[in-house]
Amino acid sequence: MSNYDGDEQTDLGVWRETDGTFYVRTSSTDWTAGITKQWGTSGDEPLSGDYTGDGTDDFVVWRPSDGTWYIATSESDYTASLIRPWGTDGDVPLGGADYTDDGKDEIVVWRPSDGTWYALTSESNYTASVTWHWGTTGDEPLTGDYTGDGKDDLAIWRPSDGTWYVATSESGYTASVIRPWGTDGDIPVPGDYTGDGRTDLALWRPSEGIWYILTSESDYTASVTRHWGIESDEPANGDYTGDGTEEIAVWRPSDGNWYWLTSESNWTVASIQGPWGAASDTYYS
Repeated sequence: MSNYDGDEQTDLGVWRETDGTFYVRTSSTDWTAGITKQWGTSGDEPLSGDYTGDGTDDFVVWRPSDGTWYIATSESDYTASLIRPWGTDGDVPLGGADYTDDGKDEIVVWRPSDGTWYALTSESNYTASVTWHWGTTGDEPLTGDYTGDGKDDLAIWRPSDGTWYVATSESGYTASVIRPWGTDGDIPVPGDYTGDGRTDLALWRPSEGIWYILTSESDYTASVTRHWGIESDEPANGDYTGDGTEEIAVWRPSDGNWYWLTSESNWTVASIQGPWGAASDTYYS
């Protein structure tokens, strides 16, 4: 979920690899106007996150060819940049991860070859690092605060056994939450769908267009299921209404429209915004 206007509602954002440009429609304009920023080049990976702590997302790309993060900062109106070499080709960059609870995201990659998380800390101005080993080749690394302590945990979802493994920040990443949830072919879409300040274990199943959400408020024992989306969609969950609870949402490349079920209706009432974006664009979160 991306927020470029600081109103705590998710904006509509895509990145166009052919011209290296971010195209954003902001929620504060009722998604009728927005921001366009040329940032990045073909082969880059677009990300979102707040690396300056001003409550507004920056424009971010990670370049696998040189392992460098290029961040155009929101506080400079996207005219100044933070550049840090961090990672190597084959790593998985993770945007939107705050492991220190200082309101700024860390620069983080996860390395499948050794199952290690490498983070440059925001409190060191991205000059000092920490590492944690969690996960193995074939896992999918995820961000989120699963315990509600304000710090992100180390989370992976393992397609081979459909299990979530979460090393909790409050334990110093020594204790874990383990829950079987999902099956190979699912797409993990963690987020706070209940508004309790904790990330829920959620999956979207493209083959049937169904969302499966295991709720944190039930200690991950009770679930919510909703049918929403078609196989060619991109899941795009976020808080589009500003109520502190995420919507069940998809972006449809074939028509460029964003479709979501509102959390305030218990995911029964639909909203459609757009069109915004082209079939060849990249949705990022």
